[in-house]
Amino acid sequence: MFTPKSKTKGRRAAPTPATITPNTAITSTNATSSNNPIFLHSKSLVVSVLSPLPSPLSSQNLAHSQAILNQLSGLITINSSNHAAVWNYSKPNSLPLSIFPLPSTVPILATFIHLRLYTAFLAVNSIGSCRFWHNILDPDTFVELAIPFSSPPSFLIHCENYGVIIGLVSGELIRIKSESLVTNSTELTFSYILRPKNWLSLLSNSNSVLKSQNDFLIAAVPGSNDQSRISRYVYILTSKTLQKWSLFNNPETLDSEIDLSTLFYNHFGFNCKVLDLDYSKDDFVVLLVKSELRKSEYFLLVCKEVSDGLIIDFCKPIVHQYNDDSNVPCIALCNGGPFIYIAFNDLVMITSISKDRQFEELIPFKTKDVIGFGVDKYRFGVLQDSKSKATICCASVGVLEVEFDSTKLSVSQYADPTHTFQTKQQETLSTNLEQYVFFGTALNNTFNNPIQFNLSNFQGDLNTPCIHLSKSILEATNPNLQHSLDGSASLSERAFRLRELVYILNDNKLIDQISESTLYRLFFDAEKIAVISALWKHHNTVLGMDSGNDLLTTVAAECTRNHDIRDFVYESVNDIPKLLMKVHGYVLPLKSRGVTLSDSQLVIESSRLFTIVFEAAIQFRVVEGAKYHIDTRHWLVEPFTAHTDLLDILQTQFEILAQVVGLVNASDDIDMGEDSVGLLIDLGKHLVQSFHDRMGYYQKINQNQTDIGKLSERYKVLLENHIVKSLVDNGVVSAAFELAEQFQELTILVNLSLTSKNPQIYIDRYIKKFGNGFATLLFQTYFDKQQYGHLMDQCGPASAYLDEFLDQPELAYLMWVQDLKMKRYGNASKGLWELAEKNRGIDNQQLIVSLSKLAYMQATPDYDSEAYLTTVSSFDIAQRFLLIQKHLKSLFNDYMQENHLTSQSLDTTVRKLMTAFYPNLKRKDVMYLFIQYYVKELVKGVKIPSKVCLELILGMDMQDNPYFDAWELWIEFSKYLPDGDMTAIEEEFYLNRIWRAAWLHDDWVSLHEQLSLLGDDEINTVIRTTNIFHFISQIHDLNEDHVIPTPSSIQLSLPPTFSQLYEPLTESQIKALGTVFKGEQDRLQGLVTESKLDTFHSHIIGLLRQDDVDMMELS
Repeated sequence: MFTPKSKTKGRRAAPTPATITPNTAITSTNATSSNNPIFLHSKSLVVSVLSPLPSPLSSQNLAHSQAILNQLSGLITINSSNHAAVWNYSKPNSLPLSIFPLPSTVPILATFIHLRLYTAFLAVNSIGSCRFWHNILDPDTFVELAIPFSSPPSFLIHCENYGVIIGLVSGELIRIKSESLVTNSTELTFSYILRPKNWLSLLSNSNSVLKSQNDFLIAAVPGSNDQSRISRYVYILTSKTLQKWSLFNNPETLDSEIDLSTLFYNHFGFNCKVLDLDYSKDDFVVLLVKSELRKSEYFLLVCKEVSDGLIIDFCKPIVHQYNDDSNVPCIALCNGGPFIYIAFNDLVMITSISKDRQFEELIPFKTKDVIGFGVDKYRFGVLQDSKSKATICCASVGVLEVEFDSTKLSVSQYADPTHTFQTKQQETLSTNLEQYVFFGTALNNTFNNPIQFNLSNFQGDLNTPCIHLSKSILEATNPNLQHSLDGSASLSERAFRLRELVYILNDNKLIDQISESTLYRLFFDAEKIAVISALWKHHNTVLGMDSGNDLLTTVAAECTRNHDIRDFVYESVNDIPKLLMKVHGYVLPLKSRGVTLSDSQLVIESSRLFTIVFEAAIQFRVVEGAKYHIDTRHWLVEPFTAHTDLLDILQTQFEILAQVVGLVNASDDIDMGEDSVGLLIDLGKHLVQSFHDRMGYYQKINQNQTDIGKLSERYKVLLENHIVKSLVDNGVVSAAFELAEQFQELTILVNLSLTSKNPQIYIDRYIKKFGNGFATLLFQTYFDKQQYGHLMDQCGPASAYLDEFLDQPELAYLMWVQDLKMKRYGNASKGLWELAEKNRGIDNQQLIVSLSKLAYMQATPDYDSEAYLTTVSSFDIAQRFLLIQKHLKSLFNDYMQENHLTSQSLDTTVRKLMTAFYPNLKRKDVMYLFIQYYVKELVKGVKIPSKVCLELILGMDMQDNPYFDAWELWIEFSKYLPDGDMTAIEEEFYLNRIWRAAWLHDDWVSLHEQLSLLGDDEINTVIRTTNIFHFISQIHDLNEDHVIPTPSSIQLSLPPTFSQLYEPLTESQIKALGTVFKGEQDRLQGLVTESKLDTFHSHIIGLLRQDDVDMMELS
């Protein structure tokens, strides 16, 4: 009978020997049990540990060793350079590990021989040293035989009742006769199997059975069996031919010899390399060949013998591509077919030689981990067309058992034309992923899975397999899950597998090849398991306390048919909100009928379940969120904590619990009070978390702004008026602080800080932690409450952020206070000056300018510099100008006091002031409207422009002649007016207005008399800056006959800023006002014509020639 295959192929290099310490009494410490670890369990395949490596071998490097397995006896040998380790892998106790001494040359070929009473063992090395043990139970007793080898052995097979055939690479076939093996002989005999002599004329080696010199032996396999199970033939495979020998003829005869090169070329049109063969129960010869045109293509050829040779009945291409010339595979038909195993040193493939079954099941292993394999050989009466078993020896683990069931194959794994290649690839991907999750990791401390579940170069969409697998694990519908009556163990198993799914995606760099939504779904499935596990743990704790207050059990009894808490938990794992709604249903009636102290226990227990659920979810997100590469603040997929219904019931639960806390605190139950308050704190935190999750979900999916606004408003009201208020009212202000701090609710922190006993402690703490965000809200709160003293009295870290807060247009008027505090006196002076310009009020103007002056003086230490003196003078100018305005206002105020106008309306008061001070103006005149507007502003205390102030004075009708007051005002004004405040055109415009006003109301005599009363300096200032003086001078010098020019010679143009200056007027009113000025100009021309200009000019010249006038200055 043929021993299951394990052969050295062709001219393969000799393996590196592994060292095994000789010990004839070593036993395996790892006995096989019925609960063998499973390395792979798909629909059609199960790979499990049949026998782990015995202890002496487990620490050895066996990657280059060779294992021979015998399915019938369950024996295995692992051969090294000088020892063979033999044990029974199917029944370890029947044959513990035994060490057989071997000839010290590699390679070593060996086989087990089943005798009537014993099992014998034969081994031969590369130079022909052969050892034979009649009984493997006695490793020390053996017979040795030296056979002269001309080349290393290629194969060794045992044919029952015939003996052992050894094939050498060079072509010799050596027979060790069966008689010497069966009898307990002290000698072994051998002979050569020879070709007919007339066939050997061309060969140098007379013992070779090869036809040509460049040929070599590869493998051998027994042919057809008779009813006595004795093989009558043996097929010898060479690199060029397939030979069929009759064994029991004397001598052995070569019945046929097929030229394989011709056979292959006629079928393919290109040459192939033959690798291995086997013989099926249907008398087919199966060849494994490799294309020499495309090195990675393999084919299985199912051949049938005919009278004139061999024909190819069926050719099966191997879809799996494998391109490694050094890794030579071998094949074996299980039970004679139709299933065939193809074994590389890192891959085992299962396929079929039937035409109607086209599939490939792959079992990839670690590199060089497969060192031997065996299958059940065909026996009469044993028909297993749908199932098969094989054993594989792995260098890293031991002996594995492969169970294959073709009835479990999906339709697409057969030759179904309706299934596309992509569909098959997708199914393969899904299967590989599932197998990787359940069997691709360390099973325990003893085993690491040697199977490599390759996910690289996959075809298809990875999202669907991931989601499907995750759901099947979550809902415990996956067949690979180990079912356990222990709920905790079952949940732990599911949690472990869900984690493995993500770890595998990470390790294989596939995490970026699934969508973000898929990643969120995987995360939430794992989170649900964590939540249910926490509930289960709580359930067991309550049962252990024997308090009878397990609300979860009560809910389960009503919601499940079997009243079993385990069924309820398993059913609820995919719908946490539904579970919490059922729990909340026991509390909800209290909202309408009111809460009493007797309801406390129910409310507390239900709230505890809510808290357990949320804490488990939050803890999972903290620990596992980074591993899933997701943002736990913004959810692309809705988390259960953000479920709309859950927000409602959680809010109601919190409100009812708050009522219970109030009742309990009023009672004497201290323990219940502490418990209920703790739950109130936790439930408030989870309620806030739910709203944040909902908001993060809305923001991630770009929900419309209306929904976001409604949710935000609801959250704001709930947080301030319910959650924080409830915590504060129940004496846990610190919890309110912690809640606001955790969720960075800075507005709440500001309000809590300001209402605390020591606000500054909290302010410093939160400014240090939250920086400008907290500081800005704090300052805004002070500002809104008009607590300017608190706002500006900032110290420490807060002071640094106050600058940024005040750096906005509407708050710039406060910056000077901060500048003074920070001793930035230059900035303070500038800010105060700008404030004075922008401030419309009169009353505080003097103070603001004074402070600006003091700040400037403090900022400028060089008191003697020209710049310092000039700037200080500008402050003095501003102060004097303000005094002029205040003086003008005081005229109005005095009149109002004297005439009892203060109690009357503003409009009435202004109308009477206009009648008193401007009687010559008519109400419908534009000038009346203009002056009336600014009089009203001045009475209200509003600062008016300096130029308008001149107009108010010029338009007055006073008994003491206000025109000279206007001159004096202009003298003051022109002396101290800041540079750039008035253009040259505007300056001349106003001086002409003063002269014109005087000439329109007086004759030259009185004018001359009044001018003479002025001091020389004042007169010089007036006349030297007036174009009318230049006009008079030119008339005197150029026109001796005092010819009076035409009226058009004297023009009075409106300045460009006229419309800006008189801003209350419309365009039509401005035009009308210009007409008024033009009329006054015409009247002025008439006066000039009638006046004696020479007399007036002489007087002026005389004044200019006074001895005390600096003529150089006048020039």
